[in-house]
Amino acid sequence: MSMHQSNPYDFIAPVKDPKHFAGRNEELKEIEYYIDEARGPKPIFFNLALIGGRGSGKTSLLNMIGHIASEKGLLAVKLSLNNEVVESDVLFFKDVFDTILTKGIERGMFGGPTDKIQRALRKVNLNQSLH
Repeated sequence: MSMHQSNPYDFIAPVKDPKHFAGRNEELKEIEYYIDEARGPKPIFFNLALIGGRGSGKTSLLNMIGHIASEKGLLAVKLSLNNEVVESDVLFFKDVFDTILTKGIERGMFGGPTDKIQRALRKVNLNQSLH
């Protein structure tokens, strides 16, 4: 009886588990360098871009970068972009702020989900600022 192991590489669903991620060691090493620079005693911040065709592993690589950042004590967030968000600076930065704040609250920042700040933010309708 042969032990058939399923292929964890899926061209449709990005890799989330670092155990199933293969390759890109040079890219991960370079990105880890930039993350470390941002955490140093005199932080230096960089903008990086991942460019590649559909199905080339960009999202999987971003997932691994998120794991590295989290392991180093940084808050890694994902923001889904759509046409409406990218066409409006206000909506874009609102989504950036909301995503960071929500993830931070989930991680226990600001006193966690039961804190006064979080409850107050739930009452605020940020869409009013758009009118």
